[in-house]
Amino acid sequence: MCGPATGWRRRWRWAALLVALAVAWAAPLGFRAHAEELPARDFNLLNLQRLAGVTHNPLTFVVLGDSRDHGGLFPLLLQEVAREEGVSLVIHLGDLVNRSRLWEYRQFFRDLKALSGLPLLTVPGNHELKGEASLFGEIFGPADLSFSLGDYAFVLINNAKPAGLSPARRQWLAAELSRHRDARLRLVFLHVPLFDPRPGRSKPHALPAGAARELLTVLKEGRADHVFAGHIHGYFTGEWEGLPYTISGGAGTALHGRNPRHYFHHYLKVTARGGRLEVSVKPVDFPVPPHVHEP
Repeated sequence: MCGPATGWRRRWRWAALLVALAVAWAAPLGFRAHAEELPARDFNLLNLQRLAGVTHNPLTFVVLGDSRDHGGLFPLLLQEVAREEGVSLVIHLGDLVNRSRLWEYRQFFRDLKALSGLPLLTVPGNHELKGEASLFGEIFGPADLSFSLGDYAFVLINNAKPAGLSPARRQWLAAELSRHRDARLRLVFLHVPLFDPRPGRSKPHALPAGAARELLTVLKEGRADHVFAGHIHGYFTGEWEGLPYTISGGAGTALHGRNPRHYFHHYLKVTARGGRLEVSVKPVDFPVPPHVHEP
């Protein structure tokens, strides 16, 4: 017959075994045991520090978005970006990963080596808010950033939640646009477009109508000059009540259609020159047929 001490030790061994089994089961799914396993920390802020001395005029940068589940296409696209001359910065519009698992972020950073060291900043997409949603903040730091490069203001903001921007985030955006009121250009980067440019869709791939109107009011009152968004896997450009926008969601993920005017893999090469913005779309021909799905 076992005494109380023997029974306690046996229960302790069983508990330790269960913990070990749980850790062994969780590890392949991307759960991390130690913070040092992260592929980076405060990556946005570190890259922002690298941009401290950039005052080029004209200023050239690259914008791209929606690279998740790319099947090997994203690093090929980054190789093309790295060959561009005069690029100071790359901005990713979100959906880097599918379900915010640690192994996906590790793969993203392996792919990023193809960029040959160019600074990259990113906003989160809706897919970064799935799974272990806290990983984005731990790896990249603040989701909202505002800074100047020479005469040009950049505002990156997280609008990837289904409801759009919270009142606090709208106030922050308005304050940052006001702070940069003397900039030659005020450029805003986010994941979800305000409105879906494709007519007749029963389920627009954009913000809810009310949230879109509220955000448009803030952007127009803050005299934003151009908005860059992702989320729709293709390329669209136009104006929302006089506010120029460009949607770029073609950095490697499956495209949302087959119309060659809009659905192709690409990145944007953007040049700010004085008070003007030149946006050039750069198609990338991959050695495999593009994969397509309907949202």
